Amino acid sequence: MGLCSAMLKNFFRLDNPVDIFDETALVAHFQHSRDIRNVLYQPAEWPVAIRSLKNVNFTNVSLSKTQFSNVTFTECHFRDCLFIGAEFDHVEFHRCTFINCNPHKARFNDCYLDPRTISFDKSYRDFAANVVLHIYHELYENAVNSRQYHWSAAADFAFRQWRRAQTAYDYKQGRLTKWQALSSNIASYIYEYSAGFGHRPLRFILSTLACFGCISIVNSLALPGSIAINGRTVEELTVIDSIFYSVSMLTALGFSSITPVSAGAKLLAVAEAFLGIGWLGIYTALLVKRFIR
Repeated sequence: MGLCSAMLKNFFRLDNPVDIFDETALVAHFQHSRDIRNVLYQPAEWPVAIRSLKNVNFTNVSLSKTQFSNVTFTECHFRDCLFIGAEFDHVEFHRCTFINCNPHKARFNDCYLDPRTISFDKSYRDFAANVVLHIYHELYENAVNSRQYHWSAAADFAFRQWRRAQTAYDYKQGRLTKWQALSSNIASYIYEYSAGFGHRPLRFILSTLACFGCISIVNSLALPGSIAINGRTVEELTVIDSIFYSVSMLTALGFSSITPVSAGAKLLAVAEAFLGIGWLGIYTALLVKRFIR
């Protein structure tokens, strides 16, 4: 995201001047050119004569309210194009890219489209986050319905990232309080970097190891003299004992042979137990996202 482009001056209108094409003009154009720019296509349907396009560059082209059905685009590149209200039914996009295109209210049904091929300039976060959210929601639903689960994960990941921009916009418009916006986005960032919104298992494993390691260090420094092992209070915790106690608390395994005896140690145990509940919730969500379709 955030690729540089000439960018439309108005996200909902083509930059002038433009040529107006009908179906005949569009078909004729592709017979001698692999590049099309500054064109307003007016017919309601994509030409039946064009069922496949390859290596075509679209720049400042409006295909708004156009219905596409059973069309294949291969290695085509769309920049600053309009797809407002367009409908795509059984359309395939192979190795195509979309840069700063407006897909507002576009619909997708059983399409082949990688959400990662879509890029928007960062400036759109300030005024067009809702448009971006719509396209990623549509692509998520399309991927789930067509059982393209790896792409549904990519669409959901991008949707959640852009949801933060919408939250910031809602705050500026007075729809959310500062606390609501801040708490929502902080939670989003934590979920993203700790577990990749449930789509990045490696992140979760690494963040779990880091979290458990930090808590083990805290326990080893704070609990000597406050912990009993096999009923006997100890003045020093070994590394193994500290790790064992910390993991036991965080994973709800129980105290086992190591128990807190002082009030401070007991309060710390309660805090770690609540932290463990949160960790277990994220772990469960990750498993559901990865293995239950």
